[in-house]
Amino acid sequence: MSRRNAWIVVGALFVAAIAIPVNQYKVPPVMPVLMEAFRLDLTTANLLMSVFSLSGLLLAIPAGFIVQRVGPKRMGLVSLGSVVVGALLGALASGTAALLVSRTIEGLSFVLMMVVAPAIIAVWFSSEERGAPMGIFATWVPVGSMIALNVAPALASGFGWQAIWWFGAAYGAVAFLVFWALVRMPSPVAAAGGVSNDRANAAHSRSPSMATMGRALANRNVWLLGILFFCFTLCLPGFMTNMPTFLHTVRGYPLGTAAFIVSLSSVASIISCPVAGWISDRIGSRKLVYTVAFLVIAALWLLPFRVTGVGIPLFMIVFGVFAGVIPTMIFAAVPEVMDRPELAGIGMGGVVTLQNLGLLLGPVMFARIVQISGRWEVAGYALIPISLIGVVVGLLVKVR
Repeated sequence: MSRRNAWIVVGALFVAAIAIPVNQYKVPPVMPVLMEAFRLDLTTANLLMSVFSLSGLLLAIPAGFIVQRVGPKRMGLVSLGSVVVGALLGALASGTAALLVSRTIEGLSFVLMMVVAPAIIAVWFSSEERGAPMGIFATWVPVGSMIALNVAPALASGFGWQAIWWFGAAYGAVAFLVFWALVRMPSPVAAAGGVSNDRANAAHSRSPSMATMGRALANRNVWLLGILFFCFTLCLPGFMTNMPTFLHTVRGYPLGTAAFIVSLSSVASIISCPVAGWISDRIGSRKLVYTVAFLVIAALWLLPFRVTGVGIPLFMIVFGVFAGVIPTMIFAAVPEVMDRPELAGIGMGGVVTLQNLGLLLGPVMFARIVQISGRWEVAGYALIPISLIGVVVGLLVKVR
């Protein structure tokens, strides 16, 4: 029964969390539409992706402490509530400033879920079993981005860009209800279900002292994993945000086709994330898996703006296979480098802080390089040394 309940929780957590990347990645497939509607250049348009991570940069570490105090379920509900509020405000926005504010509110959902989800999974599964559920959950971002990439162009062409925001708000509302009804914590009181479970778990979570939590953030391996994630997010979101625009404006693909081709990387990640979790459990190593994946990605940055024809979708598939592996391994590694698994939320707060710094800088940096150099491939080459730094930092992490 306990194992069955654990997988029900993971399933509900997954379905609910997808609402966040659906809203996060609704911008890239319609960026040319937004650039025209709000009269934006490429760098300014990328701010719509960057500001999504601003809340995460400021609140990731406090979020880890808050989750430890009030409980993962309550914070999960706040996370999903913020994505609904942000999407509704965005749908009603009449100017760039209002849209940027709405994106910042939506971004609060991401940082909270990044802290909440590993904390929930860590207490339902032992370290020997955690790779598989973490691998499955890690597909929440590629699944959500795949939905956004394929739904957004059709909604924009039929009903205007606002329809995408209304769709995101509706999905977020459904996700809120799913999370509220099915996600719970493994305690005797929690078996009854309901919000009161969160109060029980919040009381339980108060047991770690402030000194203990301070030591958790002094953990060297937490910050090395954070730097690894920073290198990853400094590269990936900038590329994924701008690739549909490149395919549309340079290669001449219709906007819907361009978004579909880019979404193939998400489809590949949906498969590779759980496989990577399973493999890492079997070989007993997170480090080997993420190191190989990052080395391959470093080499792949030579190709995306040079390949043509069938090479473009093939590249996106291969890229997605390896890109999905790195977050999966980081999610699985954070609880394992902590002294106590229930402190996973605190550790994840530190990691997510640096992740969001990469998310904040990456899209704007990529777009700026394109604008200054006038060549898309130069932006791709610039990601190679960043990826290699990630490889070196990842090797320094003491994790199995």
